[in-house]
Amino acid sequence: MILELFSLSRKESFRSRLRNKNIFINLLLGFFVLYFAAVFASLGFLLPRILEEDIGISGDPLVIVNSFLLTYFGMDLFVRFMMQSLPVISIKPFLHLPIEKSTIVNYLLIKSKFSAFNYIPLLFIIPFSFNLPHYGYSTPQILTWILAVTMFLMSNNYLNFILKRSFNDNVKFLLPALIIFVILYALDYFNIFSAKHYFGILLNNIVREPILLFIPFASILLFYYINYNYLVSRINLDDTVKSKSEVASLNSMEWANSFGEIAPYIKLDLKMIWRNKRPKTLVYMSFALLFYGLIFYPNPVYQDKPTFMVFVAVFITGVFAINFGQYIPAWDSAHYSMLMTQRTNLLTYVKSKFAIMSIAVVLFFVLSIPYVYFGWEILLLHFAAAIYNIGVNILLLLMMSSFNNKAIDLSRSAVMNYQGTGAKQWLMVIPILALPVLIYWIGDMIYGFAGSISLIVILGLLGIVFHQKLIYIVATQLAERKYKIIEAFSEK
Repeated sequence: MILELFSLSRKESFRSRLRNKNIFINLLLGFFVLYFAAVFASLGFLLPRILEEDIGISGDPLVIVNSFLLTYFGMDLFVRFMMQSLPVISIKPFLHLPIEKSTIVNYLLIKSKFSAFNYIPLLFIIPFSFNLPHYGYSTPQILTWILAVTMFLMSNNYLNFILKRSFNDNVKFLLPALIIFVILYALDYFNIFSAKHYFGILLNNIVREPILLFIPFASILLFYYINYNYLVSRINLDDTVKSKSEVASLNSMEWANSFGEIAPYIKLDLKMIWRNKRPKTLVYMSFALLFYGLIFYPNPVYQDKPTFMVFVAVFITGVFAINFGQYIPAWDSAHYSMLMTQRTNLLTYVKSKFAIMSIAVVLFFVLSIPYVYFGWEILLLHFAAAIYNIGVNILLLLMMSSFNNKAIDLSRSAVMNYQGTGAKQWLMVIPILALPVLIYWIGDMIYGFAGSISLIVILGLLGIVFHQKLIYIVATQLAERKYKIIEAFSEK
């Protein structure tokens, strides 16, 4: 029966109307797959030579690789979380047929094994293993190592589904995962406890004692069992046909009245963010990306690249504003026509968007203050980036987003959801992130670090001083395009 389901899935894929429409995306993905396949294979063959001659690390290459594999599996899990889709099947046509739920669930879980994420790493692992006989490893030991790594990859496959499903059900689930990551990172950074070191020792022992393969095998069974139980408990005909009803809890948000005339619009936006999946997910993702600096600030490779640090500072302090600003006024696309029939003052409407994004930039700057641990220059960069984000980037976002006319579905998650995203959104990010880097680079060559920071702050302050005039231009642009935007949003 499982084979029959695979056959039906293949026929559905070939007969889908979207198959031809997605041909460009498929070609693009195919190009990336071939590119990374070539990179992985080359790296696998050449890694021992790269370690000895280019990096200066001598010793057993398998032991060295094992000591970094936990870090790789963590990155693999992150990439899967962002890009790998949950296995899906249209179950309604099967629920009234004599097919066991367990068959459908096993089909879904087995189908996920054929994801490219599970096999692309083999393009590195297998070429690398050809080097190992030169370091005294026997064929059974090499096969044991390949099998162990492959099983850990499969564990990642099923662990990703648990994390992704839990995150979609309740975004707060992301918080303990982030806390665990930060604790492990801090323990390793301060040389208190290195999880990746002990994971490397485990892999070294598995190579010597193949009986220990039961550990990665047990992890596969555990994650498979958790997924299986969850899916079986939710495959019911009643769940697929009953309508979902929710009781909305209205909050007066009286504290927002202090914002004066823009208060009603701020309340609407806050309720929109709190009640809908996509903007709420965006908020949680923005808080998660606060830790983005931990990748670069402690890394010695980037210590002599302050220009790159400007990019990181602008991104961290402006992460919510950049993501939120790209989709103005699309956030209101569901009720934009109704909104325009009211006594809507577009100038006040744009002012409220500017206020929300400015408050978010200030909040994220305050939350990023602990990065001062890596040096006062980092805090100074964050301060300058925050001023620049408010005075320049937010106004640029408002100017560019006034040409946005693609509606978005608020009920869908923001994770890897490109609905409502077009070339405009991608092009917007270029000046937002590249311009401050270019300004800093030019300023640094002429005036040095202090002068370049001052230049960024001055540009930001000029934008803040003249923001009323620029907001008026944006409101005028929105008024001129009012009916075109309504027409575009109605098409969805």
